[in-house]
Amino acid sequence: MIRLFFLKTICTIFLSSTFLVASQHDQTDDATVASTFQTPLRPVAITEVEPTPGQFASNLQAQFFKKENFIAVLGLELVDSWEMDWEQLENPTISFTDPIRASTMSQLHVRLANLARKRTDESFLALRSRFLLIRDQIMVVHADRLDILALAYFSKLFPNGSLTPKTKLGGVQLGERIIVAQAGQPPLIYHVKTHSAGRLSSNSTAAKVINPQELMVYHILEHTGIGCQSHFFERSPEDVYIATLDAGAGGSFCLFEVMSGHLGRGGDESVGRRFAGSLMDISQNPSQLDQDAIEATIVGEPAAQNFIHQMVSLDIITRIFRLHDLLNNPGNFGFFESTTQAPAVRVIDFRIMDKEIFEMDWRDFGGFLVGNGFYQYAGSHRTMRYVIHDRPRQLRVEVARNIMGRGLMELLRRAVEQAHQDVLVYLSQDVFVPCHEDLMPKIREYYQASLHNINFFWEELQKWTPEDDAAREAEHEKYRRGSTGSLNSKVTTSPK
Repeated sequence: MIRLFFLKTICTIFLSSTFLVASQHDQTDDATVASTFQTPLRPVAITEVEPTPGQFASNLQAQFFKKENFIAVLGLELVDSWEMDWEQLENPTISFTDPIRASTMSQLHVRLANLARKRTDESFLALRSRFLLIRDQIMVVHADRLDILALAYFSKLFPNGSLTPKTKLGGVQLGERIIVAQAGQPPLIYHVKTHSAGRLSSNSTAAKVINPQELMVYHILEHTGIGCQSHFFERSPEDVYIATLDAGAGGSFCLFEVMSGHLGRGGDESVGRRFAGSLMDISQNPSQLDQDAIEATIVGEPAAQNFIHQMVSLDIITRIFRLHDLLNNPGNFGFFESTTQAPAVRVIDFRIMDKEIFEMDWRDFGGFLVGNGFYQYAGSHRTMRYVIHDRPRQLRVEVARNIMGRGLMELLRRAVEQAHQDVLVYLSQDVFVPCHEDLMPKIREYYQASLHNINFFWEELQKWTPEDDAAREAEHEKYRRGSTGSLNSKVTTSPK
């Protein structure tokens, strides 16, 4: 927040001395946003003053993005070749959040960056500096709006709490942290960010309408206990914010990248041994694996057995709900533990596949059997690679059967039903009604596919036998070669 305030101050001083701030028009009324929720932390909000931050940004754009300003520095021929709608840019009544305006800003950024490789004259550098300052000012406005809405939301959630906004720790999406202090209780940390297709902290590209499937996954993971407590609030269908309770709340949380050594910290081996036991002794070279010796060592070892259970559970969940950037990203999951709970896997971030069809088929189950498929776990850390990829297939199937049959299957079904209802209630707000024609089919498709995938995966697990596996391999080889005799290495198993 300090960085944003400093940037805002510098931008305001520099830009107000360069351009005349035009006046009273803006399609986006920030004062309305501020007055909708009252928070004791902001007794006098800057958005109650004219011009609002949004009006200020729109007016700055209109004053700067005049065609003649660019012609004076770059020449008529080059500027005309860009074929931009300068009248749209020069109109102060058009909000700086307008998708066309945001897209044009992105195009200008790329073109000026390319020119900067060969233009070092003072006039060009001044032009580009002004552009970058306006661009940064716009991001400050987006950050201010997120801050206002986040404080408003958590003020209603914790009416007796004291809220402190902090800067976001990492990632490209626009966001912040909210620290909630309550008398006699440890502080709570909520990580707030835009949705996956929302605004980024580094540019002004227009945000897309929220994908309700992403919201449903957050609640599915929360209801299964594998995800964090999650909250949604919004300014528009495009500006939807996701807040998750810190993964270490009530105990401690360790990212997988710590135990796997991706951070290069000392003590990684001891951390890993606490979570994975003697699986940490496995060679990273698959050709040196002695499966019989490994299995004999871990058969009665609680840490190793718990690690296997946790990793297989998460592998099942990623496949059923079509998630990626998760197990392949050691910074997006880890282990939670407390005085009353053994280490349990916990997800802090993910991506949902960009697919038109989410239902699993024989190829997806084949991916599970070989321990790769879409995910390519052969290149993962040695502990995960062994559990999900290198371990004998019969053992991997048996573990998955036990996990699904002893509670995970029913837990996932209940989580899907509850998450579906949660998101339908959230999307019933008036702000989303104009987008229902697009949103509702997506949530219905994902809901139906999720239930199908749970049943499909369970049925395939029950049917699998070692003998059937041998037959599959023979059919698989025949299918891969095809009628022309060519080998298609991308196919993971055969159709039934």
